[in-house]
Amino acid sequence: MLIGDEPGMKHAIRKGCGWRADCLGDMGGFSKNWDHMTHFYPQQVQRTGAEEAWKTAPVAFESGWDMRKWKHEGWDIHYIFDYALNYHVSYLNNKSAAIPKGTRDEVERFLRKIGYRLVLRHLEHHRTSAPGSSLFLSMIWENVGVAPPYRDYLLAFRLTHVESRKSLVFVSDTSIKGWLPGEIKMTESVRLPEALKTGQYELAIAVIDPATKDPAIRLAIAGRAEDGWYRLSPADGGVVIAGK
Repeated sequence: MLIGDEPGMKHAIRKGCGWRADCLGDMGGFSKNWDHMTHFYPQQVQRTGAEEAWKTAPVAFESGWDMRKWKHEGWDIHYIFDYALNYHVSYLNNKSAAIPKGTRDEVERFLRKIGYRLVLRHLEHHRTSAPGSSLFLSMIWENVGVAPPYRDYLLAFRLTHVESRKSLVFVSDTSIKGWLPGEIKMTESVRLPEALKTGQYELAIAVIDPATKDPAIRLAIAGRAEDGWYRLSPADGGVVIAGK
């Protein structure tokens, strides 16, 4: 809902919607005594009860004019981007305008923080398991962005037999929806089939679209393969499936 419609904002926020504000970056483009960022956004967010809306629905901004105007006027682009991040922004529409010379570093810094950015900090599992048993995984994730994911994408794990290269995919019930900025600690249990072939397996992880079962999210870690999976446990240090 557009932030300027006060009754509409109140209704939309109660129904679980997010909000959008136009003219981000205005630091005096219309008046020397009034601007959107100081005299309108904070007051409207408070009046409409939208302070916590970002936790369940996205916040979007559109640039006032575009970044070329910001630079021409001498407005502090670092401050403008931090202002949006402090409101837990997930989208910024810059109107397909060019990025002014000398601002690329600021844009890239902003892009590393906008929305959500998921980092797998730690994963631990038993070295050996058996067909028909459960493989337990302990993980520490961190959302280093400023907002949570808003869709029900699921964690998934893949075991690939080193010799045959046959893979089994296990889709977790764990959704990343609502993962707020900060650490997320969890454990997962993967039930291994009774007929699982013994031998060494590589372990990979992905965040998938439950409708397609394909990886849907690019994580902020190294190791992404062309198919979107992240191999975490290679053949020389992976999972060993031994006979009972």
